[in-house]
Amino acid sequence: MQRTHLPPRFETLLQTVPYVCMATVCPDGRPWNTPVVVRFDDELTMYWVSNKESQHSKNLLLTPSLFVILFDTSVPEGEGSGLYMQLEAKELHTSADIQCAQGIYDTSFFVHPPDHEPFRGVCPQRIYQAAVQRLWCNTSYERHGHYIDARRSLP
Repeated sequence: MQRTHLPPRFETLLQTVPYVCMATVCPDGRPWNTPVVVRFDDELTMYWVSNKESQHSKNLLLTPSLFVILFDTSVPEGEGSGLYMQLEAKELHTSADIQCAQGIYDTSFFVHPPDHEPFRGVCPQRIYQAAVQRLWCNTSYERHGHYIDARRSLP
């Protein structure tokens, strides 16, 4: 799905909320969830930088599937917009891929250039990319006078 095909409230969400909650699977099958600063390109491909020794980075080496929730927590209860994404992740290795990702992941990580090649070799951090496999948004309805929180699949 193209970013431009999303309803405007989700484009605003992508532009204003830098953190997602990223869920991965540990080698023993336990779930692992962590907040991560991310950026999305026009195809909703997600990019982030993480320490290669962090638990979620290790998990993704073994199981590249992940689940991400991007949600506006600054609004009153019941009024937030949320995107729920099933993705497949990979660590970027080539200089060309890393340079392209850096153009999208435009954060303070790049204010002070390191004294080594970024995201390769001795660098403790890596840059990652994840492609959306499935996408949902939050919605709600009422049943017998009760508020029901639900998800709706997006194309």
